Amino acid sequence: MRFYSSVLAIVLFLSGLCRGDEIAKPVIVLTFDDGPRRSVLAGDDGLLAFLKKEQIFATFFVQGWQAQENPDLIRNIIQEGHRVANHTYNHATPYEWARILARKDKRNWQKLQKEEKDAYMKKGEQVFLQDAERGRKVLISLTGSVPLFLRPPKWDISQDIYCDLSRTYIVQMIPGMVDAGRCLFQRETSAGSGTSKIIPRVDVNTTDYDIIFEYVRKSSRLPGESGAILQSSVRALMERVRIIQARHKNENCFVLVFHEHKVVTEALRILIPEWKKQGIRFMNLNEVYGL
Repeated sequence: MRFYSSVLAIVLFLSGLCRGDEIAKPVIVLTFDDGPRRSVLAGDDGLLAFLKKEQIFATFFVQGWQAQENPDLIRNIIQEGHRVANHTYNHATPYEWARILARKDKRNWQKLQKEEKDAYMKKGEQVFLQDAERGRKVLISLTGSVPLFLRPPKWDISQDIYCDLSRTYIVQMIPGMVDAGRCLFQRETSAGSGTSKIIPRVDVNTTDYDIIFEYVRKSSRLPGESGAILQSSVRALMERVRIIQARHKNENCFVLVFHEHKVVTEALRILIPEWKKQGIRFMNLNEVYGL
């Protein structure tokens, strides 16, 4: 595969390429961040049971510390045919690590000079890379496999960090954050012999987190109305996702980013049957990339 610029990579994505032999059939790639969360995944009414019923395989971007505390959930995810990917160990961005380091030094971030902030940012980036590696080692120890994908928390990384990570992972990003074409590396693929330079497919952010935040805030204030608040939140998320789908109606393959929460599970109980009626198929990221 030729070396493409990031612009061409995004054009290819938007033109609907998913896998060359199946481009006529629309595909949604379901991904879930910030788990594994027992309250969301486990049980007969949990997300894993629902996906099994619907015969859909997803990709779960998990935090290392949560995976470490819930190894049985990681095993369940794998046993059900899904894939796990790295979302770092502590879920902190390089900027957040820089602020943490400054605070440890008893420095007020707002009063630092630009060169001092830059120095802390460099340190923060190194701690971030160490944290990503820590998450990677946890997943290897729990699954016996090397995670192929990483999604940085909030997609908030510099170009240099993106290229550094791209030597180890396919890094999932939203458009406009980095120039993906500056650092494409050869990877083994299942599509034929040899290796190919894989063009990362951009994430489509559902921004479900603000609806989830509002649900948590309102239901904590009005616990007696939590059921009605949940239904209102589910309707809001479904409406948002339908708007996103309409914007991408000319695309045959896009990666949807959700977070592990019951609002998301309940919305998908309605959306997935709708999508199936529309002829939409589902893949995990490994299938999309042919890995």
